[in-house]
Amino acid sequence: METRNKKYHVFFTAIHVNSCIENGRFGATSINSLADVLKDDEAFIYDGKESLFYGPFKILSDEQFLELDPIYGIDKRNLPRYTKRVAIDILEAKVLDYKSVYAFERDFKNSSFLFNRTLLSTVIENKQVHSMPLTSFEGEYLKNILLNLGDSVNVVNTPMPYHHLTTIRANISNLTRSEALFETILMNKKPFPISSQIIELGEEIIYNQFVLGIQRQIDILNISNDSIKIIELKKKENLDNPFNQILEYHQYLLTDYRVHHYDVSQKEIYLIVMLEKGNKFLENANEKNIFIQKANSSGVIPQLFQMSLNKLNEIFLEQIL
Repeated sequence: METRNKKYHVFFTAIHVNSCIENGRFGATSINSLADVLKDDEAFIYDGKESLFYGPFKILSDEQFLELDPIYGIDKRNLPRYTKRVAIDILEAKVLDYKSVYAFERDFKNSSFLFNRTLLSTVIENKQVHSMPLTSFEGEYLKNILLNLGDSVNVVNTPMPYHHLTTIRANISNLTRSEALFETILMNKKPFPISSQIIELGEEIIYNQFVLGIQRQIDILNISNDSIKIIELKKKENLDNPFNQILEYHQYLLTDYRVHHYDVSQKEIYLIVMLEKGNKFLENANEKNIFIQKANSSGVIPQLFQMSLNKLNEIFLEQIL
């Protein structure tokens, strides 16, 4: 696996905190929720019911894997819940209530006050999802507060051993075609690499499902030294206008405090739409022209790709714009 900088994540649950901590696991339903949670990353769990932060948890698994132990119970189909999982190290974890994190900043004249409020509002607004990536600034900030102010987590059971179980990538050819699948393949890059002649995802930071604005999740956001790429994916059945959506994301990118550390105004910005072959917007010349005009007037670079998958769920891209 290619090396990359450590990333930070927030995991969300309202009723399964104890199962996560006692078993050393976090599980999700969709394959893209944990697509970029890799070994040595650090994560926090937010308990939406009790308004508690837990963490930091070091990620032990190389990447997300499939596990059928019913640690989260059984669903209506008599199948185990949340089987896309990562293994977490609970040894250093602390617990701290939301109010204490909020009260950590009291002087509204300090930039850290706005930073704190932006981070907490983003967490609260998005607690309906399984996982959310944090910037390194946000992750280090939250880690420092929990380690210094939090209480130790009492663990009743010994966490389940991690035995390098079947990874999602190893089983990807058996998964249903979906936008989450497209996203996961693109994030992993291997064993389905994307030619650098078509699109280079950059060398610094790649986020998936990155939240900007009010509960708006960007499929893939890449930030490198000289550019920022917003990537929006749509399968062929999706009737939503992807051009309007990515233009909206661009406005959030320019104005959201979460990314102000990255000097957005000094970087070249690409708006990249990837549509599965058969999507009606691939043939909609009027919408494509409007997209190009609006992007050009905003000083950004529009790109459009046609996506296709073969029977092995290998992805292929053809540039249209």
